[in-house]
Amino acid sequence: MRHHTGHRARRIFTMLGLVILVTALVAIFCFRLDFLPRPTGPHHIGTTVFTVVDENRPEIFTSGDHPRTLTVQVWYPTTAIQGPTEPYVRDAKAFAGVLDAVRLPHATLGYLSLAQTHALTDAPIAEGSFPVVFVLTGNLGYRQSNTVQVEELVSRGFAVIGIDQPGTVSSALLEDGRRIPYGGSTVVRPLVDQSIDPVSPAPTLDGVSYPDGIADYLAQDPRVVLDRLASGDLPGGLPTEIAERLDLKQVGAFGLSLGGLTTSQWCATDQRVKACAMLDAPMSRTARDLTPVW
Repeated sequence: MRHHTGHRARRIFTMLGLVILVTALVAIFCFRLDFLPRPTGPHHIGTTVFTVVDENRPEIFTSGDHPRTLTVQVWYPTTAIQGPTEPYVRDAKAFAGVLDAVRLPHATLGYLSLAQTHALTDAPIAEGSFPVVFVLTGNLGYRQSNTVQVEELVSRGFAVIGIDQPGTVSSALLEDGRRIPYGGSTVVRPLVDQSIDPVSPAPTLDGVSYPDGIADYLAQDPRVVLDRLASGDLPGGLPTEIAERLDLKQVGAFGLSLGGLTTSQWCATDQRVKACAMLDAPMSRTARDLTPVW
């Protein structure tokens, strides 16, 4: 009984939150208010989207023999002041998973693809070299979910990289047109919990056991993006001039919820990541074991 009551309460609060969000967005569009707070730093913001394919790792959230494929977005300082404005989300179905969870139509938040950010799409990157911050989103999230923090960081001279992690984000649209939906709470949650406090028998996915959970699999996503940037073998769609101005000797990361858990795993196992912040998230068991206690 307590489980059903808690589930019902979460659904009510989620739907209430969506109603508040819809009301706010209607006010924004009707009264032409800024959708996002204006960043306070001196730099203008540019952004572009590219794809990273990890040929050495299979995609575990789809059937068939597909390599892990990531849609990646980088925001960076630019001197441009005019050009096409980046929408809040490019994909109108980015919220499909979370809307399915609360049984609302996919069109409910589709108009968020019309909301504007302060970034200019495919603007030239400014001169200089910019420290890099990775931002990892939470369960049922999307790569733009921390746009307010992203824009503020970029306005102050950082480049920020966000990733749609297929299977755990709300809906991942790939460059080739394939869409990988959310893996489902009954699938994702046990894999995540196993990364924190393992149980026996371990959860499985498509008949494969995951005794250490899924944290390391997810942490390999930002790791492979950083690998590709550092190798000079540029990911598809990323202009050379942008890659050359990313300071890969100064890399940090932050994440919310599941993104924070993934951040802890990546930071504990990759010495290239110099600073990490976990927001509302536990550490993975691996990160706890490797992190010294002061």
